Amino acid sequence: MIEIKNVFVEGQSPQEVTTIKVGTPIRVLIKDYGDTYKTHNGMVIGIDRFKELPTINISYVEVGYSEADIKFVAYNKQSKGIEIVPNNDIPIEDLHKLQQSVESQLCKNIEKKEKELREAERKLLFFQAYFKKDFVQLTEIIKD
Repeated sequence: MIEIKNVFVEGQSPQEVTTIKVGTPIRVLIKDYGDTYKTHNGMVIGIDRFKELPTINISYVEVGYSEADIKFVAYNKQSKGIEIVPNNDIPIEDLHKLQQSVESQLCKNIEKKEKELREAERKLLFFQAYFKKDFVQLTEIIKD
């Protein structure tokens, strides 16, 4: 059994602490600016059983008004500004709403990035069509 800040991984553990494993849904408390904290839904995605510093790998969802992002954090006894607790009590309806919201926001982000990519490609084509020959001529003038 491995203990990380009163979180036990696998095996028997005292009743006052919680056992987690890969796939355990968790709530993540992350220090924000100043003395403020934000909570996020997350999942244990891996456990590194290092002898000196066992580490729980966590993925969590940061959901804002118009954006969602997937973040990753390594949690161990040296971690500062972060706490985790199991989140086994989340109602299934809330989980579905969160999933739909995150997927929707990630899809919007993809659409936005694809639009930015198309715009960058148009600018490159414009540059190649209207400026490239001028730069070639300028290079020849400089050589002479």
